[in-house]
Amino acid sequence: VSSGGNVYSASGAFSDSPFLGPAFTPNVLNVRSRAEYESLSHFLWIAKDLSWWVAVEMEDRLPVFLIACAKGVTVLVAFLLLAHTADALLVARRDTEKKGSFSL
Repeated sequence: VSSGGNVYSASGAFSDSPFLGPAFTPNVLNVRSRAEYESLSHFLWIAKDLSWWVAVEMEDRLPVFLIACAKGVTVLVAFLLLAHTADALLVARRDTEKKGSFSL
């Protein structure tokens, strides 16, 4: 997008505005930048996939209690991932509305 000769990229579009933190989820990890905030989704996806892998692939090899824990962790992390995704959409909307333009 070009505006008056300035070209904004996805990575640098908000470099001049401070990160205000999550929109509604608690900031228990003290996230201070957009890069940290966006990396949370990668961490949550990996944690969900690993716990799912343990619950499904190791079902015959591990005790029933550990499999139940892995399934519980999978559900918990999936819920956190959904909450983080919804929060990220609200953060994107909040940040772009502050800049004066919003588009998907």
